[in-house]
Amino acid sequence: MGKKEIEEMILKCQRSGALDKARWLQTIDQKVPPSFKKRIQDNDKSIYRELILPTWVTWDFLRDWALDDAEQVKCNACGQVTEGFTNYKSITLCTECLENLRKM
Repeated sequence: MGKKEIEEMILKCQRSGALDKARWLQTIDQKVPPSFKKRIQDNDKSIYRELILPTWVTWDFLRDWALDDAEQVKCNACGQVTEGFTNYKSITLCTECLENLRKM
């Protein structure tokens, strides 16, 4: 989910009258600190207990938002930092580990 998709969501919320959602989306960079953003990129779901989020914000939305700015992501299987990654069943895998998984 890139900046363009977030802007489209903001416009959609404003048109439908959900101004609170639109305001929250506009200030998401201020609501989620950089240290938490890093933890979201690392797929650490324990931040749900530490962040105060609206009920309509899903993990997939947060993860997509955090990964949008990330140039490199750590693979959950091998731990290597990689630019090419795939989300497979909510697990971030590098292309090498994904190929190994497909061969099994």
